[in-house]
Amino acid sequence: MNTVPQIEYDDEKDINILKGQLIEIKQKLLAYDDVEEILYDAIEEQNWFTFKNKPQVVFDRRTGFLHPNFNSVKHVSYQEWNIKKRNYGPNAIAKGQWEILSDIFYYDEKTDRTKGCPFFKNGQHSLKFDYPHKFRGSKETAIFISKTIDKAGNLKNINYLTGFKANYPCSWYVTGSYRNYLNHAVFPALKVLNNPKLLLDHPSMLGKMKSKIILEFFIEKEWIPCFEPFLEQLHSEYHETYQNRVNEIQKRCDGYNSIFALYYEKRCIEKRLLALGLTYDDMSDVTVLKGSEASQDFLAGIQGYNFAEINQSIWQYGLCTQKWLHSLLEKLDEWESDHLGLVKTAVELKRDLDKKLPVSINLSAEEQQLLEAQLLHLKKHLDLSLMPLRLNLINLLSDSQKITFDLEQANTLLGLAQLEQQVRPSFELFTEHTATLCTKTLREMEWLDESLDFVKTVVGVLHKSAEDYLILIDKYQQDLIQLGLDNSIESEEITKWFAEWRSERLSLLKQIQPLLDAGLNKIIDEQTVLDVLPCIEQYQNELDQFYLQKRLGIHTTYAFQPNGHRQEKLEKEQELTKLVHQFMQQLEKVIFNTKTTAQKIWLIRFSEVWQQGMVNEITNFLAKEQLIERDDVVLIMSEELRKVQQQNLASCLQDAQSYSEALAQREKDVNTLIFKMRKALMK
Repeated sequence: MNTVPQIEYDDEKDINILKGQLIEIKQKLLAYDDVEEILYDAIEEQNWFTFKNKPQVVFDRRTGFLHPNFNSVKHVSYQEWNIKKRNYGPNAIAKGQWEILSDIFYYDEKTDRTKGCPFFKNGQHSLKFDYPHKFRGSKETAIFISKTIDKAGNLKNINYLTGFKANYPCSWYVTGSYRNYLNHAVFPALKVLNNPKLLLDHPSMLGKMKSKIILEFFIEKEWIPCFEPFLEQLHSEYHETYQNRVNEIQKRCDGYNSIFALYYEKRCIEKRLLALGLTYDDMSDVTVLKGSEASQDFLAGIQGYNFAEINQSIWQYGLCTQKWLHSLLEKLDEWESDHLGLVKTAVELKRDLDKKLPVSINLSAEEQQLLEAQLLHLKKHLDLSLMPLRLNLINLLSDSQKITFDLEQANTLLGLAQLEQQVRPSFELFTEHTATLCTKTLREMEWLDESLDFVKTVVGVLHKSAEDYLILIDKYQQDLIQLGLDNSIESEEITKWFAEWRSERLSLLKQIQPLLDAGLNKIIDEQTVLDVLPCIEQYQNELDQFYLQKRLGIHTTYAFQPNGHRQEKLEKEQELTKLVHQFMQQLEKVIFNTKTTAQKIWLIRFSEVWQQGMVNEITNFLAKEQLIERDDVVLIMSEELRKVQQQNLASCLQDAQSYSEALAQREKDVNTLIFKMRKALMK
């Protein structure tokens, strides 16, 4: 195994990003007592819904019917319906499946009840059509609504409305048949939620239980409802009184819309995490820092500011932004005073990270660059301090003070006008941005306090891995050279062995950083990282011992045989494969001690890098020896090599026994592959 390809971490990065977004959303939702209960109430308060992303339809929550929003959908006459219904589907919803309401809703004289739609009360003489006026469109038309069935079950007449348009009173007419009024419009309908429990007279469902069905339906369909007022002005009501009622309800609806937007985003993120292989149990560790020291509300006191007035007055904007920044800096000073020990720890950690790595003249440019890049990467991740945040806030404060200074110096109308037109963020964005920076920084500091032992271990591991690598190129290289001299091995052969050894160890060194990153970024638990490190250390020690103690024996066994170098190569790969298998067996214990499926999959992908490296090494060797197109080799590669490549340990996570059996089968298949290859290359 000469070159180990780096594992692809795209899924893990996506999971980490999504988890971070989920934490932010949950943090925002903490502002509300019970989000789902609030949304149940909001849905129960409203019968009709349009949707931000489906504006051409209107949904009736009492029936599960969709109807057109005639503000954006043209009317269709009864005469045209049979032709146009084939492609009829506002917002491309269920094209060709829509019906007309007058074929669904009817009054039955035999039972004296209306059926098919709750627009109307029971009885022929108490009809009440409540489709909202605001969705009836600006074009006046007559529209078919229902029919009457006589006691014998036959069509008696058709009901339609005249004067059907927005904010216009309708009149009822009764006709004898459709054919007399072919130019009248139809009222299309589509049953999108066929659940009898939604109906008004269903005995077992309370309002909120029905609302839960509706909410889940909206989420499943990815339809974003508009919560809005449906009020009509009373006959004797003053317009101002009516407008005050509308404004009050609109304010409540705006709150509902904001809550739904957050809730919908949360559910979408959870859906994406499920698609990436997580379960809801896996997401249970995505917790919000509620009540922690860093979660003090930096937006506290914002209610004392009048956003509208501040945004309109450059004087107030300058003074209020300065006042706001001073309050944040004071809060940071208070926090620092209460956490002097933690601040000191952060400084000591930075000092440790600033220590220079040991150097060696034997390091290649690639190796030197890798070691320095790993240390720099860790420095950036653990560069936790209040100083950058303070400098950021002070820079903003300086900009804000300049606004006030420029105003004081302005002595012309043109100068004042130019200052007023300068581009600046709204006060809302300014306060949200600065408060977010403060909260983020203090949470990182608190994380350091909670994970200090792990962080120190990570720093120590990175330094030790660099020191171990220098031992390899400075001491072990000389040991191997001396071993060759003592046994009369040609120096070119020893140089080749060390190049192989060095490549193996460099690949191992490259895998350290992704493991540490996974722990620091919460992709896998900190303890899991600590459990994996001894497995890697044991593998490294056994790899070193193989080159110092066993590599010579393999060479001398095949040195004087025909094509012995080929057998030597495959024997070496087989011995290294045993080390990889032992490493994966050790890792198996760690894998099944993890809490989540996502962590198990991450560890399996991490370990399979070594297995894939063996496959690549054999393939490259055959190509170099110009054997890859030989018939018997091609047959072995198509059968045995493909079998090894197609194995998927991630599919065997249901229990430890299944995984162990799959791991044993993989070892058997690899041994079979190498055995057949060695047999073929003896010819």
